[in-house]
Amino acid sequence: MTSFTQQGRKKAYTMIEIMVAMTMMSVIVVGLLATLNQTQKTLKAAGGQSDTLEGGRAFMALVSREIKELALFPESVTNTFRFYSFVHEPATPLMQNIPNLPEKRTNLLSSFGLVTLDKEFNRWRLVLYDVDLGEWRTNRSTAVYRMETNFPIYRLEGFPGTDLMSFQSRFHFTNGNRINASRDTNLFTKVLDGVVSLRIHAYDINGTRIRDWLPNTVPFGYSFTNSSPLLSTNYRPASLEVELGVLDPEIHLKVKSMESPSVASTFLQDRVANVQVFRQRISVPTGP
Repeated sequence: MTSFTQQGRKKAYTMIEIMVAMTMMSVIVVGLLATLNQTQKTLKAAGGQSDTLEGGRAFMALVSREIKELALFPESVTNTFRFYSFVHEPATPLMQNIPNLPEKRTNLLSSFGLVTLDKEFNRWRLVLYDVDLGEWRTNRSTAVYRMETNFPIYRLEGFPGTDLMSFQSRFHFTNGNRINASRDTNLFTKVLDGVVSLRIHAYDINGTRIRDWLPNTVPFGYSFTNSSPLLSTNYRPASLEVELGVLDPEIHLKVKSMESPSVASTFLQDRVANVQVFRQRISVPTGP
């Protein structure tokens, strides 16, 4: 007769079997955790990129709609710009390496303004887009801000200090104490963050790029009216191309924590793949 103890010993697991089972379970758990962790990273990256793409598309749609509504002034109006832009600090752009190519991507920032006609209320609408240069100088990325104001239809020119031209000149690059988003925070609203590049290019009816105006104060920029004014490029553009570069959210957060522009530039120079670029050429209306 077999004893109870002998039967128990036959049914029990050996220490080696238990260790093998525990090892297999550990491998399975570690594998599952690694898979879940990788999936989480992928989803976060995809979600962050989706946020960047959504914000960039929304900004481009807003600017495109307003450029398509660009006003044409009466022929007698020669000193008010229907559109103008200027590049900030072109001597110190953010340079990024392009893999397997000797060329580098040059990131520059522009501010610009435009005038549209509000036909419902019969008034001029001045829209300004500006960047925070203080933030740009610190961590090489910044936010884009927007401002909008209105003027009666008869106050384009001829009312010094209270007309559209006077207000417009306060934002113009030749004004050393110009209106800007860094200081006049009560006038501007943030529309997009994490921007490293914002450029404007103009083209004529043949698709040839119009050369930037080259005054003594600013190397790059445009200023257009409906005629041949004293301070313009003397061209009426057929289209304006807007180019926007936005950092992925994760990279932008890292850059914002850096207090040295040299450190930020070094960090970003090999991360050209983390800049989402948007480019759109928009037709400019020839009528009011």
